[in-house]
Amino acid sequence: MAETLGGYNQDVANATSGLKQVTITEDTGSKNKVFLDIIIYKSDGTTVKYIKQLVTTTTACSGADGAANRVLTLTNTALTEGPVSVIMGNTPLVETVDFTVSHKTASSTITFLNALFNGQTLEVKYYE
Repeated sequence: MAETLGGYNQDVANATSGLKQVTITEDTGSKNKVFLDIIIYKSDGTTVKYIKQLVTTTTACSGADGAANRVLTLTNTALTEGPVSVIMGNTPLVETVDFTVSHKTASSTITFLNALFNGQTLEVKYYE
């Protein structure tokens, strides 16, 4: 199921700057469950930030159940940048303590430094 929510706020959707597009998709063909994409533009039309949110489970990570250094690969199509927010269940994780990020132009990765067990929900927010 894919749904684009355009014009939900007419003033913002028609503005020359600010929020221009919100897309929510559910990918049932992979382990990734939900994406929330928000594109923010400058007044000249250039992109400021492309904010992505991924909600998935730890089974989407490589490696064995209960192992450390399991990797979650993001589906970015441009260089990820800036801070990455990761919440496991209801617990915010700390970059460099609980996970590291390898920023790439495609397929950036998050490596979980501690034991990671299957069945836990992960919420990841990042910029590209």
